[in-house]
Amino acid sequence: MRIQSVLCACLVATFAAHAQEIDQKLLESPRIYTAKKTAGPLVIDGVADEAAWGDADWTVGFSDITYGAQQPATYQTRGKLLWDDTYVYLYVEFEEPHIWATLREHDTSVFQDNALEVFFDPDDDTHNYVEFQINAFTTVWDLIMNLPYRNGGRSLSDWDIKGLKKAVHINGTLNNPADVDRGWSIELAFPIQSILGNRRATIKPGDYWRMNLSRVQWQTEVQDGQYKRKINENGRPLQPNYWVWSPVGMISLHYPERMGYLLFDDGNQDNLPPSLDHEEEKARLELWKYYYVQQAWKEQGGQYALTLDSLRKAFPNDRLATDASIELFATPYQFLLRYNLADGRQVTVDHLGKVSKTKGSAD
Repeated sequence: MRIQSVLCACLVATFAAHAQEIDQKLLESPRIYTAKKTAGPLVIDGVADEAAWGDADWTVGFSDITYGAQQPATYQTRGKLLWDDTYVYLYVEFEEPHIWATLREHDTSVFQDNALEVFFDPDDDTHNYVEFQINAFTTVWDLIMNLPYRNGGRSLSDWDIKGLKKAVHINGTLNNPADVDRGWSIELAFPIQSILGNRRATIKPGDYWRMNLSRVQWQTEVQDGQYKRKINENGRPLQPNYWVWSPVGMISLHYPERMGYLLFDDGNQDNLPPSLDHEEEKARLELWKYYYVQQAWKEQGGQYALTLDSLRKAFPNDRLATDASIELFATPYQFLLRYNLADGRQVTVDHLGKVSKTKGSAD
C-alpha cells in the first residue's frame, strides 16, 4: 500500500503539472435520428423514389469527423432511414463531380476507394459492433469488431450480412475523368435478423441502435486518363477526408460510444414516440470522462488509479463529477465505473470500454 500511495502521489503531481485535459469534443452528445416504419418492402435500386422515402426525414448534412458543423463536407452528403419487420433501410446520396472506384473483391479494404461506411451497435455496449463499407462498384466489406481497436479489438471479416440487398445509382459516368459528374447514391436493406444475430429476432417500436455513417473521400488527380489518389513526398496517399453524420471529435470511427442514436418509431399513436433518455446520456458522459482519464493515468504509470479522488486531483481542469452517484471499483490492472441514477438504474463502463445497464424499480 505504501508503494501504491507514493506512485499515486507522483502521478498526481505529474498530471497536475502538465494540466492535461480531455478534448471536450469527445464529450458532446451525439446526433439522434428517428426512423419511421414503412408498410411494405422497398425496391432496392439505388433510387429513393418510393412514397415511403418521400415521408422519411433527411439526416443533417455530413460534416468533418473531428470538428462537426464547424467544417461542413465540401460536397453535400445526407441520408434517410426506414424500417419494417425484416429490414433496416438506408439511402445515402453524395454530391460528387468525379465518381470513381477500383476495388471489386468482397471483404477487401473498400475504404481505399471513396466509400460509405456504416456502423451499427444494436446492444449499445461498444462491443461486437458491425462495420460495413461499400464503394461505387457495390463492393462490400462487412465485419464485426469484437472490441474497439484501442482495447485490443480484432476485425472479424469472416462474418457476412446474410440477405443484404444493395444498389448504387450513378448520376454521371463511373471512372471517366473526361466529364463532370453530378453525384451517386446508395440504397441498402440490412436484414434485421442478420445484424442482431442471437441477441434477439426483431425490433420493437421505441428500441434504438447506436449508429454512425461516414463518407470516405480521397484527394485524387488524373494520370494516364485514370483517377489516382494523390500522394505525399514519401509516396503514400494523402489522408482522406472523413465526413460523418454524427461527429466523433477525433479521426477515429472506432470510438463506439461516440456513435449517434438511431430510434425506431412505428407511427402508432397508442405507442409513446421514441426519445433519448437524457438523464442516462448525462450519466454516460460523466463516466466516459473518468474512463478517458483512467487511460491517460495508465499510459503514464502503467497501472490504473484506485480512487476517484486521485483522478480528480490529477486532472483538475477536466471538472470530473464529484457527486456520490459515481463509484469506482479498481485494481491496478482493471476497473469498473458505475453511475447510480436516482430511479435505481445503474450504468457502468469497465476498463475495456464495455457499457452495461441495469433496470431500476420503475422498469
